[in-house]
Amino acid sequence: MDVTMDLKRKLADASPKHTKKGKKKPAHKGFVNPLTHNFLFDSIESSNCDVCFVQETLVSSESTIKSLSCRWLGCSFWSPASGREGGVVTLISLKCSDEIVSWKKDSHGCIVSILIRNNDVDVNLVNIYPPTNVAERKIFFHSLHKCFIPSAAIIIG
Repeated sequence: MDVTMDLKRKLADASPKHTKKGKKKPAHKGFVNPLTHNFLFDSIESSNCDVCFVQETLVSSESTIKSLSCRWLGCSFWSPASGREGGVVTLISLKCSDEIVSWKKDSHGCIVSILIRNNDVDVNLVNIYPPTNVAERKIFFHSLHKCFIPSAAIIIG
């Protein structure tokens, strides 16, 4: 989880923040910009992390998902963005890829749930990107348990 937070900070620091007239420029979000996804993949690979949760990918195209999945050496599990909002991906390193038992996703680009077995212990990794609307957010968290896969432990990020 610390790796993900550091990557957000590094990406924000690398993004231009002002236009020539001094107006704030929106930060590059999602995988829309090749610099963003190359930076993200390079940073994750150099950190040697086994699992990485990425939210707000903004990727909805199957062809883009296929292309980005080829960039990652391990397994990637996507819940595509709904239009121009959301989208999550969970990246699993090659050394953990053999331990994947099952996975599922929602249809709104908000949840990827993966069951991993390690030393005969089942762990459910749940990558979430909740809605920002208060009413939708309440419904989201109330029904989140439906996406859990029975396991000894749950890790949510």
